[in-house]
Amino acid sequence: MFETPSEPLPKINISQQIAELKRERALRVGVYSKMVGSRNLKQSQAQYQMDCLDNAIRSLEYLRDNRDTIHRAIAEERKIERNIAGDAA
Repeated sequence: MFETPSEPLPKINISQQIAELKRERALRVGVYSKMVGSRNLKQSQAQYQMDCLDNAIRSLEYLRDNRDTIHRAIAEERKIERNIAGDAA
């Protein structure tokens, strides 16, 4: 049905990505509850998968919330690299 695209993905901003992961998490709560109840999924596996999803959400939230600091650090690192390359020439 859905395949890994061979073409570039559409641009989806970080807040939209977070919202989609949160929507997916809400869906999984219901699905996993039923699957664990019917013994089609172990509780430990369901918890692991939810923990992975929660960590992905937190990582994206951290990146979103610290975007300016991250951009400044990258710019500073590039400046240092250019200076080192210029000194070596």
